[in-house]
This record gives sequence, C-alpha cells and structure tokens, in this order.
Amino acid sequence: MTQRTQKKPVRRLRPEPPSRAPTPPRRRGPLPGNRRRSVPWWAVALVAIVCGGVLWLVLGQEDEGGSPEGAPSVPGTEVGADKDTDVAGEVPAGSKPSATVASRFARPAAGERLELRVLSLGDDPNRCQAASLRVAGEVRTAYHHECDGRDADVAFFLVRMTGLAADPVTVDVTAFELVTKDGRRLAPLDLADVARRFPAEIALGPDVSRKGWVVFEDPGVPLSLRYADADQELAIRFMGTWL
Repeated sequence: MTQRTQKKPVRRLRPEPPSRAPTPPRRRGPLPGNRRRSVPWWAVALVAIVCGGVLWLVLGQEDEGGSPEGAPSVPGTEVGADKDTDVAGEVPAGSKPSATVASRFARPAAGERLELRVLSLGDDPNRCQAASLRVAGEVRTAYHHECDGRDADVAFFLVRMTGLAADPVTVDVTAFELVTKDGRRLAPLDLADVARRFPAEIALGPDVSRKGWVVFEDPGVPLSLRYADADQELAIRFMGTWL
C-alpha cells in the first residue's frame, strides 16, 4: 500500500519595489516660505516719485493764495504776505521764539506768552458794512466799517487775546498796529463811545481770554493786524481775495 507524502507549501517571495531616487530639498530664501520674485529697482523709484508728487500737491496748497508784490491793492484782488513775517502757528517747545509769529486770518497766532486772534464777524450787520474776503473757498468777514452815525470811516476789528504764560501778562491796547497794503502803519483809535471796546490795559493769566473791539481809521486794504509783546510780535495776515 502506497503512502502519500504531504508536500510542503512553497513560499513565494515578492520582489521588492525598485528604490526611488531621493527628492532634492527645495531651496529656501532668507524669508520663510518660497522665494519671491524681487521687485525691479525702477518700479521702486517710480512709486517713490509718484508718492512725492502727491505729497507736494497736498502740502503745497496750504501756502497758496498770495499775489505778486506789484498786484493792485483794490478790492477784488488777492493780497499776499508781507516779507518781514515768519509763517508759524506755534512756537515749538524748547525752542527760542522767533521775532514774529504770524498766522492767517482767521487762525490764531500763538506766541511765547500770548495768543492773538482776529475773530470772524457777521456778513450782514445792521448799521455797518462788512469787509469780507474769500479764504480757502469760504467767505469770512474781517472787519466792519462805514457805520451809520459816524462822520469818519473807521474799521472795527473784533480781537481776542489769551494768556499762555504761567504768570499774568499785561496787554496794552496801544501795542496793536494795523499794517496796510500801501505801507501805512495805523495805531488804534481811542473812541470812548464804542461799546465792548478792548480795554486800554488788562492782565491775562494762564488760559484767560478777553475780547473786544480794536478800532482803526479806514485801512483801504489791510495786510496784517499785529501786537507787540516784549521782544516778540504776533501777526494775523489777511490773505485771500477781498470782495
């Protein structure tokens, strides 16, 4: 009787997959992430030129509005700045104050001890005529004149003075002066019948203000209203088109 022999199972070996070539590492730039394309130098220069031009157009508009020296001094023409004044709104802290601190009507001129401001008036007074000029597209009345009941033509400016020093500062009305386009320098008139006129003399403490009328003879075309405070002069310049 023949015995059957059991066959051992044959294990088949699977062929190993071919090895893959290692992937080369990616190149990285100095910044995280993939390297970006560099911006051409001419593009950077073009952007800088465009930005500079925009800033010049925006900031340059601030100082426009004046006319040449030889412009006629009659209503309806533009009046520019006088040459002996500085353009400054405030004195920077820690710096030596300049001889003249000037500002445009109707902005204040703030000096070391005092602040001078010429206030805008109503453009339709009952008994007087309004002298107005166009400032930055707006019509503002600088003073009143040709008032009823007066033989001479006088100009009424509403002025406000504010103390800035730690100690009281004495304000003297005779220290005001009105400079005209034709070169005249007018002193204030002492008219006792004017109500709410600026006091002849008053001491202003810190942050204390006082306003009142300062009266001059007919200025024609005023250029600036000034106040002499010790070694410093405050000036409000009337720049714009007189109507």
